[in-house]
Amino acid sequence: MWRTILNVAFLAFLVHAVVLQARDQSGFISIDCGAPAMSNSTDWTDIQYVSDVGFIISSGVPKSVKSDFTTLFKQQQLWTLRNFPKGRRNCYKINNITMGSKYLIRLEFSYGNYDGLNTFPVFDVYLGVNKWDTVSFGAANSNPGGYSIREIIHIVSQEYINICLVNTGLGTPFISIIDLRPLKNDTYSAPPGGSLVTYYHVNLGYPYNNYSNRYEDDPYDRSWIYYIQQGEWVQLNNSSTITAGTFSQNDYQLPEAVMRTAITPANASDPLKINWRPQVTISDEYYIYMHFMEVNNQTREFNIFVDGKPFYENLVPPYLSTKTITVVSNAINISFHKTSRSTLPPIINAIEVYGLIQFYQSDTFQADVDAITRIQSVYGLTTREEWQGDPCGPAGYTWEWNGLNCSRHLNESK
Repeated sequence: MWRTILNVAFLAFLVHAVVLQARDQSGFISIDCGAPAMSNSTDWTDIQYVSDVGFIISSGVPKSVKSDFTTLFKQQQLWTLRNFPKGRRNCYKINNITMGSKYLIRLEFSYGNYDGLNTFPVFDVYLGVNKWDTVSFGAANSNPGGYSIREIIHIVSQEYINICLVNTGLGTPFISIIDLRPLKNDTYSAPPGGSLVTYYHVNLGYPYNNYSNRYEDDPYDRSWIYYIQQGEWVQLNNSSTITAGTFSQNDYQLPEAVMRTAITPANASDPLKINWRPQVTISDEYYIYMHFMEVNNQTREFNIFVDGKPFYENLVPPYLSTKTITVVSNAINISFHKTSRSTLPPIINAIEVYGLIQFYQSDTFQADVDAITRIQSVYGLTTREEWQGDPCGPAGYTWEWNGLNCSRHLNESK
């Protein structure tokens, strides 16, 4: 259900381009793949993009979508892409990363029949030495332009990060946009070695015919889709009182447009229920972030049940202040029940759903990689196609270099 809405919402915001005044983009890395060297551009949110030429290890080939699709992909950065017809693995190396910091990493792929084949490819994407996901585009009748997106919250272990595309024999890999957005380290927590793959950022309660909002409304540049379940939920809205700067934020920095609306059950005596199972399973464990704020100056109290079991008691959403509660579960089956003391039904403003994936293989020690890079530079060694990404991983992609010996242990490589 939400997967379909996500696809429609993304197409909607691509068509509906609104230029906003730029705010602080400190720490943002925004790469327009396939754009001419030294070029700069801005997207519909006024984020500044640069060409990918300075980030690629091998050249790849810059391409453009067919003109028929520029009306679908209104975001200019989706008109260009870079494909990699040579080599099994091709990598971007992104430097000036803060080691140990948490980033939202987003990749976008717009096919647009750039190669004239009218055939969507399927390929893998790796984050460092670990497989992140398989990129596919589904059926052309439901995704005519061939658009796909991948997003993950990840703590980087080096002062750089390698993002690699791997040819699996099902078509030429390509990529259109790479975004990195710094997050606060005390948000979106996962166990050691774990990263969180985005399913949805959902603004509950907004009319379905509205568009997705991102930066600058959202300082983390998350892409929120709007959703309300007609007949079961009722929208609450306080746009007159709740505007930017009028409510207290927490570290999740929820946009004003998200927090000024909420949902409540259509029948005030019924519990509020959210039930969802993904159409595409990425993980067996979901991290669910529920965001609450009272939008009217009233008091309500309710209990939260997860999979039919008590989880959180006597929640009173604070007025004009954000409260975030995290649930870790193998399914999304959540209900909110008003207490006997409350005369008002429960509410929720927004929900984010992520799947946990474990990256068990660690990158090669940075000092060792730096030493190999210096040898290349000092001796003027021509970079071979396979000398990309991590020299010791993943298995099957180790650099062919006389004298290079890689030993590997769980969560360690060198």
